[in-house]
Amino acid sequence: MALPEGSSVPLKIASLEKQDLAYFTGYVDYPKGLVSNPAVNVQEVLASSIEGATQADFGEGDLKQQETSVNGVPCRSFQTSGDLDGRAARMEGVFCLEGDRLFEVLIIGEDKSGFPGQAQEFISSFVIQPS
Repeated sequence: MALPEGSSVPLKIASLEKQDLAYFTGYVDYPKGLVSNPAVNVQEVLASSIEGATQADFGEGDLKQQETSVNGVPCRSFQTSGDLDGRAARMEGVFCLEGDRLFEVLIIGEDKSGFPGQAQEFISSFVIQPS
């Protein structure tokens, strides 16, 4: 899967910072048929998207991914940790692909004992409405 030469797909994102946590939701609309093609491996697209998103902040760190779904839509959950701005930090999230739209939901925060619960609460609140 490759975008036509010279083209790009903008990420539309909403974010909120609260105390030591940053919450992000976003989506990308790929050109019609690019990723919704039956020959495309959805899990490979999701894995590659996650790797791109996490490497920007956490490099090649300890990335764990797992196939999952949200309301029957194929997804991939992930978590990683490492040094971010001189502090131990974590990132957790879920990326989903429905048709030509890639959904991204993630949370970044200090690697403290309360982080996993806060991350799970935020991520599990994500629902994809049937189209």
